[in-house]
Parts: sequence; structure tokens; C-alpha cells
Amino acid sequence: MFFEGTDISVGRGTEMQFQVYGSPVLAKYRDFSFTPTPNEGAKRPLHNGKKCFGVDLRSYPKLDQINLDFLIDAYAKAPSKKNFLIHFSPI
Repeated sequence: MFFEGTDISVGRGTEMQFQVYGSPVLAKYRDFSFTPTPNEGAKRPLHNGKKCFGVDLRSYPKLDQINLDFLIDAYAKAPSKKNFLIHFSPI
């Protein structure tokens, strides 16, 4: 998923891993929310215990091509562009 290496949770620590994305900083933009907590698949999920606001991708039709709209939208709404790519390092 394109959100790896960013400050956006991809739902690890929920029953909807890789089917949702969000962050606490997107609260004023999104109504859908989830709260990551440790589970078998994610012992220390990003934003552990914090309410994340974002998008439930389960309600979207399956895509048959690469679509960066979700990533671009999250980046545009992120209050800190510098902190958006928190775990990204060029090779």
C-alpha cells in the first residue's frame, strides 16, 4: 500500500487491515474513524490507542489500475508535510 512509510495508519491493529486508512490529524476532514490496538497481526500498530479519521476503502469499487488519489488527498490534508513521510528514506 502506498501509505507505508507515512504517518497514515493502514488499519493495522483493527479487523480492517489494509481496507481502511487514517490518522488523528485528519479529524476535521473525515467522519469515518477507527482506533488501532495491538492484536496478533500488529503488536505495535501506528497510532496505537488513538482515534484515527480517514477512509473506509471497503465501500469503494475494486480498482483495476493504480490510483494515487487517496495518497494525494491525505498528503494535501496533512497539517505537516514534513511529518507526513515519517518513515520514508530514499535508497
